[in-house]
Amino acid sequence: MIRIAVIDDDNGAIEHITSIAEKCLEEHNAQCSLDTFSDPVYFLKNFSSGDLDCIFLDIEMPEMSGFELAERIRITDKDVSLIFVTNRNDLVYDAFRYKAAGFIRKEHMDSDLPELLMRTIEEIEHSRSEITLNISGDILNISLNDLMYICSENHRSMFHMDNNQIIESRSPLSGFVNNSLFEGFIAIGASYYVNSRYIYSIEKDMLILKNMDKIPIPRRRIKAVKNEFLKLMRE
Repeated sequence: MIRIAVIDDDNGAIEHITSIAEKCLEEHNAQCSLDTFSDPVYFLKNFSSGDLDCIFLDIEMPEMSGFELAERIRITDKDVSLIFVTNRNDLVYDAFRYKAAGFIRKEHMDSDLPELLMRTIEEIEHSRSEITLNISGDILNISLNDLMYICSENHRSMFHMDNNQIIESRSPLSGFVNNSLFEGFIAIGASYYVNSRYIYSIEKDMLILKNMDKIPIPRRRIKAVKNEFLKLMRE
């Protein structure tokens, strides 16, 4: 079940957003819950990390702007998908400072919301994808969302997780990365596959992860790695 919230100080706007969203979810048979809030301060007092998967935020609210609320939300939850709603096109670039999943103009609500909502749901479902590993006879499920990168060492696959845990598998690297679930991963040479969401920067021949781990990029792969990363970011 994907949990969605709509935050807007205008009850008429809330009704408009929810009616479009509910119709879209019904047409696609998407299993989602939908909650609404007209008071951003009240919402924030009752919000905890992991409570929601997606939040629609009105930018122009008198008591607390959508950007102010987004900044507070990001302190608590860095992964929830934020979608900003406004009449002002000039604010679109500011919206992405808060890792926004999207930006909807109110005058194009009927056309923009369904497409963005379903794309966001698809991304959320993909982020929940898991793979199953057989570790010395024990079955272990790991979330691809928590996997920073895989590397090959001595014909074994080493899974480096974002909690600094390293999981060793006797299966070869090729058996994993050919799986369609690894679409968001980038090949850094033949021995490393990196989850693009953990890439902090690419500097000359070095890939820097968000935990400041550094992975060397073979000279022949530098251009391709940069292009693949930019393509994923655009998508």
